[in-house]
Amino acid sequence: MKRTSLSGELLAEFLGTMVLLMFGAGVVAMVVLFSTGVPGEGVKGGYTNITLGWGLGVVMGIYPYLTLPGLAVGVVWLVVTGVSRYVALGSIAAAVALPIAFVVVSRVGDWPLSDHAPLLALCLLLAAVVLVRHRANIARQEEHRFGRQSAGDGHALLLAAA
Repeated sequence: MKRTSLSGELLAEFLGTMVLLMFGAGVVAMVVLFSTGVPGEGVKGGYTNITLGWGLGVVMGIYPYLTLPGLAVGVVWLVVTGVSRYVALGSIAAAVALPIAFVVVSRVGDWPLSDHAPLLALCLLLAAVVLVRHRANIARQEEHRFGRQSAGDGHALLLAAA
């Protein structure tokens, strides 16, 4: 294993702690600002959301080989969905990008893929599930556009009624 410099280790610690605090403080702020005051509520806030938010922050801060591909996939989804306005197209592009991003990050980070084979298998499985789930909609040509409301769009009508 390659030895890193002290400045590299300090930067990694700083970034990991920053991610942890951003998720943790963000989820606490969400619960404080948007909760209805019911003790233990789980939908609009509460202890469950705080626990999950802090847990996600810890995982993302400790395991960069999970965080960095996720960040890349999020950027792919945002760009493709923003340009095409099709959520499903963004989801498909992100699903295809996930295993690719995982392999690229493992190569750049000098992490052996053999040590993370189960995670790569999970990335491939998740990509396959997304592609299979969207296959029927693509065949029917019933993709929902982001930002537009149409009479036949049940999801948009449901969100508008809420």
